[in-house]
Amino acid sequence: MVKTSTIGFMLFSAIISLFFPIGLYIYLNKKYRISLKVAIIGATTFVIFALILEQSMHKVILGRELITNKWLYAFYGAIAAGVFEEIGRFMSFKFILKENRRSLDGVTFGIGHGGIEAILIGTVGNIQNIIFAIAINKGTFDSITSNLPKETMLEIKSLILDTPSYMFIMGGLERIMAVVLHMGFSMIVLRSIEYNEIKYLFFAIAYHFLVDFAAALYQIGILNIWVTEILIFAYTIASIYMISRTLYKEK
Repeated sequence: MVKTSTIGFMLFSAIISLFFPIGLYIYLNKKYRISLKVAIIGATTFVIFALILEQSMHKVILGRELITNKWLYAFYGAIAAGVFEEIGRFMSFKFILKENRRSLDGVTFGIGHGGIEAILIGTVGNIQNIIFAIAINKGTFDSITSNLPKETMLEIKSLILDTPSYMFIMGGLERIMAVVLHMGFSMIVLRSIEYNEIKYLFFAIAYHFLVDFAAALYQIGILNIWVTEILIFAYTIASIYMISRTLYKEK
């Protein structure tokens, strides 16, 4: 049986993943009149570069099992995310958002980029988990997942039953941090265009790599969850400092 607390934390993460980016956009729009177009372009950039282009490369590299070393696997995953997503940001600001290059536009782009990721992973993913959890408790899990491979069914069931309840609430908090981090990445990339300095793009890729590398090291069992969360929290604080300092200078 799936604990009630587990389902409750899944629901919490689903709600916060949806309403944090939306609420943040509404708040900043009231205060600064930010652009909805920039947020939409940010979301679209994530879909194209992270979900389509990056995942297509993963199907080739990982699908053919070209990487077997776990350290190399972690490095590859982190650098791929950094390269695809930051180049996507760069191209969007360079060729599409020529009239939207204020620091606030970097923040707004990050809300769209990180927001759609939060909704797809945190909201849609957790709603799916809730459906599976209820099905497990009702004894209908096998019937609703009958179209899935047996191995996938077992992995989903094991994930829901064996994962501690608090891990699902941490997933929602991670989505908040991810949105803030994407705001920071976007502002750095915007500086690359503003100052015509490619080094800022490379800095954004490196910064993104560090964040995702920590998460990848957790996935392969090198770092424990608490060390990983502390590292990502530290990167998030650094982004908050950079964002607040930049916006303060522009007042």
